[in-house]
Amino acid sequence: PTFRYLQGPRGTPHLELFDIRDDMCLKVGGFRHGQVVRSPGGSEHVTIGVRKDDDDNLVHLWFHTRGAPGAGIFEPDVQSKLRSVGVESLREGVREEEGSFDVRPEIYQANVTQLCDMGFPRAEVERCLAAAFNN
Repeated sequence: PTFRYLQGPRGTPHLELFDIRDDMCLKVGGFRHGQVVRSPGGSEHVTIGVRKDDDDNLVHLWFHTRGAPGAGIFEPDVQSKLRSVGVESLREGVREEEGSFDVRPEIYQANVTQLCDMGFPRAEVERCLAAAFNN
C-alpha cells in the first residue's frame, strides 16, 4: 500500500495507506482508483483503493462519499449496485507527523480560496498546498 488517504466516513478520520493498483482494486471491488461511482440513491463516491478493514479483518475496496470526512466501505449488496459515472484525480494525504490535512478536493479548493481572500497570491498558495498534499 502506497497511497495515503483519510479513512473514516464518520467522526475524525485518520490517514491510512491504500493499495491503488488497478489489478488489486478491480479484483477486490470492481472499480479503479479515482473512478467516481453513483449509488442507486444518487449519491456519488470516489474510489480510493484497497486495504484491510480493522473491524472485520477483511480486505475491501474503499470509497470516499462526497461530503464525508474520510473513506469507508459498502456492504456487498450495495457495492454490487454502484455504477461508474466518471474519473477524478485524487490528492494524497501527508504523513500524520507532518500535520493533519483534509484531502477532499472541495476542502482543498476552499483552502485555496480562503488563503487568496486573505491576500496571499494564488500561484504561491497553490504551489504551497500542492507541495503539502503531495509529500
